[in-house]
Amino acid sequence: MKEVPLTRNKTALIDDDMYAYLTQWKWLYLEPRPGGSGYAARAVYHPITKRQKFIMMQNIVLPPPEGLRIDHIDLDSLNNQKDNLRICTRRDNSRNKRMPKRPKTISRFKGVYPSANGKWVAVISFTDDQGKHSSHLGTFTEDMQAARAYDAAALAIFGEFARLNLPG
Repeated sequence: MKEVPLTRNKTALIDDDMYAYLTQWKWLYLEPRPGGSGYAARAVYHPITKRQKFIMMQNIVLPPPEGLRIDHIDLDSLNNQKDNLRICTRRDNSRNKRMPKRPKTISRFKGVYPSANGKWVAVISFTDDQGKHSSHLGTFTEDMQAARAYDAAALAIFGEFARLNLPG
């Protein structure tokens, strides 16, 4: 593993065999969207339109086929080692994401919510070819039970792209 320097004192991780090839360009750290992490990219200017576009490092390390994208398995968008990247659809990529930040009064687990009666509700939401779906998975006395129910449903629906509450 080697590090490629980026702007803003950031670095990207890559495999040794990609180092010489990738360091021929200057790499930028693209600021993240709120709640996300930044990416390594290089700027390319179109000579006719004079517009700038960005080429993402992950797409050079593992070029995705047309219409697909690259997913960072460990959610670290600066870890561009081949074993951390996989080709996926946009839908699969959206399934492998962190739990959004929430107020402390809400559960620490993805898909788990407190109910009015002091119990915990497990819910999973997803989109498929038929549209958006939300399934009530049950009501539980402990949040850990609800988290396990969410994890079982996420594995069944999302497969390898499931972001589990209790991995392992």
